[in-house]
Amino acid sequence: MNRLSLDFLKRGLAAAVAFLVAVSAALLANPPSSANVLLKKRLAAVEDHVRFVLKDSGVPGFAVGIISEGEAVFAKGFGYRELKKKLPVTPETQFPLGSFTKCLTGMIVGMLVDDGLVDMDRPVRAYLPEFELKDPYRTLHTTVRDVLSMRTGLAPHNFMWITNPAFSQEQLLKRIGGLDLPLGFREGFIYCNLSIFIGGCVASRAAGRSWEDLVRERILGPLGMTQSSLTIDELKRVPDYALPYNVSLRREFEPQLLELVELNAMRPTGSLNASTNDVLKWMRFLLNRGKVDGKELIRRKTLDEMWIPHSAMWAPSETQVITGLEGYGLAWFVSTYRGNSMISHGGAAPGYHASMAFFPDKKLGVFAVHNGSAFFADAVVKYICDLFLNTPPVNWYTEAKPGLLDFEKWAGRPQERTPHTQPSHPLVQYAGDYANPAYGSLAVTFREGALYGRYNDSEEFGLEHWHYDTFRSTRQLGWLGTPAALWLTPTFQSDSTGRINRLSLPLEPMGDETVFIRK
Repeated sequence: MNRLSLDFLKRGLAAAVAFLVAVSAALLANPPSSANVLLKKRLAAVEDHVRFVLKDSGVPGFAVGIISEGEAVFAKGFGYRELKKKLPVTPETQFPLGSFTKCLTGMIVGMLVDDGLVDMDRPVRAYLPEFELKDPYRTLHTTVRDVLSMRTGLAPHNFMWITNPAFSQEQLLKRIGGLDLPLGFREGFIYCNLSIFIGGCVASRAAGRSWEDLVRERILGPLGMTQSSLTIDELKRVPDYALPYNVSLRREFEPQLLELVELNAMRPTGSLNASTNDVLKWMRFLLNRGKVDGKELIRRKTLDEMWIPHSAMWAPSETQVITGLEGYGLAWFVSTYRGNSMISHGGAAPGYHASMAFFPDKKLGVFAVHNGSAFFADAVVKYICDLFLNTPPVNWYTEAKPGLLDFEKWAGRPQERTPHTQPSHPLVQYAGDYANPAYGSLAVTFREGALYGRYNDSEEFGLEHWHYDTFRSTRQLGWLGTPAALWLTPTFQSDSTGRINRLSLPLEPMGDETVFIRK
């Protein structure tokens, strides 16, 4: 080795030693904080847990976002947004978030309260004169607060709007007046999409703007939620969105691709599509009590009023110590979790499930979503909450799985059937047009020795004899591949002369069978 090379080596070694001394001094002066070490430990546990759930459940993809101490500390995708092409889920991947949208509708109404355009305690008819419920007293006295807190007594009646996606807002409002009310007025809570739909109509009418424009101009725009949309057409135009899949926790079939569902008039109840990055912006806005970049978009007083229970719901007794009293505020679930005030909401759409929970006093927010039809995003959220609330984490997914398996078995069970029975009339006598003021029409035709049905604008389906005077459709209607898909099982009834004059259908589990009168 020549002298030049030796001098170069000496200088290199000296520089390296100096660098190591400087780094050591810096580490001694600023050692890794215990908080940073704890955060890394928590996030490692989050990743391990999500990967376990992803593998065990068979859902294609998952995304998780976390805010801790008011700052976004985690946003990550797992698995695939599209199985066939093996496209990964990322923090930018947009998912339909279903009933998350209800919170946006409540927020818009709250903003209009601040503007003086809406009063929570004014009757709905002050804004929507055509609004009616089956009970005349409730028609006159139902307030905006009542519909946002779901305490009108109106049952869900989901099949009515799911199977009629072309209905306009005006058509839906008109049909609500024909729906049964299984609970008394302000007697209790019933989770009802139509209630929030009414709230969205109030906001639109009071502001003179469409619900979609209000959400874009007053929430998505100011919060910088550029990876969000409100229609399926918009979603399909983005390069990174998750496809919906029907999955079986029982592993009875491989994940099946479902169709994306456009809600049209029901958008105020469940049309938000958003990425994990954008949900973090939404949660930060909520944790900042309605402020973004120091600017107040909704008054603190209005927001606080939305986050107090207006309808009470007791949690199941075995978890009551952990969850405490649960209620529904103004388009938000309000409860305590391990002694901490928790605000939350879930969301489901065909092939998707999402959950979000945040703790205003802890500056903590957690979000999870997956593109599979099983419902366990909330179990993952609670596990992450345990980690960040310094409590021994419970694997809520394994706790929930037996119930999810039972539900999957129940949802796929065949309807009970009494064998060896015959219809009471010749088949041709069942043919006719039957109508219900809320659900519409069911046309029954007789052709070549068999009965066929057509529900409103649906494609024609066969009606096979099931037992006695009950028949069953030869295919399901509704959101196929989900519990919202039903076999229609009309039971025909006769008047005193023996003429078939009506049929009934079990369409709403909380109420009586829906009666269709023969025209």
